[in-house]
Amino acid sequence: MSFLESKKIQKKRMSRRNRKSGRRTGAAYVLPQVGITTDGKRIIGGVYEFHETYGMPLQGLFCWLADRDMVPDWINFYHEACRNNMKHDRIMTKLRDPLEDAWGTEFADVVCDTLTKWKALQNQDI
Repeated sequence: MSFLESKKIQKKRMSRRNRKSGRRTGAAYVLPQVGITTDGKRIIGGVYEFHETYGMPLQGLFCWLADRDMVPDWINFYHEACRNNMKHDRIMTKLRDPLEDAWGTEFADVVCDTLTKWKALQNQDI
């Protein structure tokens, strides 16, 4: 047995072991669940940090989440983007296309409108 074949077998065993033990691996290990929507989708926190830290494109990350019936914690996403000196218009521009690709235009409109309203409420409190 060659070295590469033994590595493949070892990798399969580890993968089976992780599935049996219920361990999360990869992005699922880094991204915590912070809640559940009313329709049963898991809300995932730390999406902006994951995007910035690991350089994963938002489009790919959002599609990965959508395929697994998950959604980002949008308020956390917005807060983290603001902490990185992004302005509201830039955040909306950055979100629009990946949102449309992953969840569709209607969902993208709802998220962007809700974040805009939320920002306006935050500005009133200051």
